[in-house]
Amino acid sequence: MKQTATIAFLLTFLALLLVLSAAIVFLSGRNETLQDNVAVAQATSTQLASEVTVRNAALDSANATRDDLATQSAGQAGQLGTQNQEIQALNAQLELQATILAQAEQTNAVNVLIFSPKDGTTVRPGESLELVIAANAPAGVAGVTLTVNDEAQDCCPGENQLMLLARPLWTPPAEGTYTITAVAKNSTGQTSQPSTVTVTASYASDEEREAALLQEVAQTVIEIRGPVATATATATPSPEPGGTAPQNFGDLHQNLMTGDAYTRLEAENEALVLSAFDYVPAGYDLFGFVTGLVTNEVTGYYAPESNSFFAYQPGEVAEPFGQWSQVHTVTHEIQVERFALDELNLAGLNEDNLLAVRALVEGEANLVQSLYLQGDYLAAEEVEAINAGLASAGTGLLDGAPAFLGQRFQFAYSAGANFVQFFYGQAGFPAVDDVWARLPASTEQILHPEKYQANEPPQPVTLLPLNTTLGVGWQLIGQDVFGEFYLRQYLAQHLPPDEVDQAATGWGGGRYAVYWNEADQALMMALRLAWDTPADHSEFATALTDYLGLRFEGAGQLQPDGGRCWQGETVICFYQLGGHSLVVRAPSLEIAAAVAAAQGNTP
Repeated sequence: MKQTATIAFLLTFLALLLVLSAAIVFLSGRNETLQDNVAVAQATSTQLASEVTVRNAALDSANATRDDLATQSAGQAGQLGTQNQEIQALNAQLELQATILAQAEQTNAVNVLIFSPKDGTTVRPGESLELVIAANAPAGVAGVTLTVNDEAQDCCPGENQLMLLARPLWTPPAEGTYTITAVAKNSTGQTSQPSTVTVTASYASDEEREAALLQEVAQTVIEIRGPVATATATATPSPEPGGTAPQNFGDLHQNLMTGDAYTRLEAENEALVLSAFDYVPAGYDLFGFVTGLVTNEVTGYYAPESNSFFAYQPGEVAEPFGQWSQVHTVTHEIQVERFALDELNLAGLNEDNLLAVRALVEGEANLVQSLYLQGDYLAAEEVEAINAGLASAGTGLLDGAPAFLGQRFQFAYSAGANFVQFFYGQAGFPAVDDVWARLPASTEQILHPEKYQANEPPQPVTLLPLNTTLGVGWQLIGQDVFGEFYLRQYLAQHLPPDEVDQAATGWGGGRYAVYWNEADQALMMALRLAWDTPADHSEFATALTDYLGLRFEGAGQLQPDGGRCWQGETVICFYQLGGHSLVVRAPSLEIAAAVAAAQGNTP
């Protein structure tokens, strides 16, 4: 037991020794580690000490640098203060210079003022207005520029004087509001502030506006027509007695269309004459037609470029179409004044003369209208308004009238326009003035301007009186020259234009007489024509035969006296009297033969 305890003790002691040994080994290893660590720590400490020494040296250097910088900063601060003082001195100098410059600018300032008209003034268009403008500048006024609605005006040079006073004239061209601005400039190029006034141009009334527009139209017509020496129009008088001269174009226009003191009886007789040539139906109210044309102021316009004729009534003067139509009327008034048409003895002119003169009168007015429309006198929208007015132009009087009356009315405009254009195209209005000094003597000359130039007069043609031949109950209601225009209209009722032109161009002269039997309601017409050449005579004979064949729908019958006659509701016979042609319309073959015999129906 005791042994066992001893063994146990020994074993315990042995275990303790083992533990102690292990601890010694551990501690010994630990000690070595610690010694290693101490060595490392010592080395580190030495390194750190070295680094501290370096750092302390760097710190000492930095402190020294800091002290140097502080010293330098103190010096720079002193320099900065000095610079600030210099800047303040410069600013003071600049302020002084600015004050001196402002005083200099004030010394060299330029001023302008519009004294008249006052702002808000109202004036009439077309009325000259004096502007009073004053400008001053110590350096001298070099001039004043003036604008009206931003459009430069001619004004006002200076000569570098201390003060400039200008009084330019300005005319408002039309109604409207105008801003007038003046700016002055001095000798150094400095400009003033603008001086501005506003002016309104308007008329006091519609009547004043219309009068001004008419005056403007008159000035435009004079500008287009150009200056011309006053000349008295002359024409070859016919045997008819003279009458009262027209006092203005209104009278002249009416007399050219209707004759002096046109009465209802005269119109009834003229209608009978025209019906003898089938121009109008029997009983036509010619008086109503003609007086309607005159009283309604119907006028016409012929456009050669489109070969179109327009009949229209002038519109309101304030409208473009009305102003344009007034060009026509004003041209007539100028014609009366310049060519002394009021002294023209219209009653001394035959019917063909009158139509030729009217063609010159209306043709020139038509030409002036064309030039007005083609020139720079109208704005684009105004031209459009006029063209629109023409497109709708026309009158019921012309639309419902027999074709001959419409053709006769427009002959003065269409043929007249071509006639005047012929001479205008050669030498302008001076050539037209020459025509006024020698009026055309026939519609032949209007239709063929070259015959006017050659001064080819109509051949005189005579018809012997037929009162004895016709007997009781017959009275002469009309006789006159039968011109080329009337001949063309007569043939054109049944023949094509080319045949009409060939037959009528050789016209040399003509005369007609118409008698009326009231009791029998019967007409007798005698027409005698002369020709330029025998060939022209033959061409007419062929054309008239064709004409009468179509009118009566059959061939004429050769008569014992050498005439050829066609019968229907009336009788028309054709005779060739040497170089003349004789056409007789009568209620019977017997009367036609008697009339032909009285005129000398020798083949």
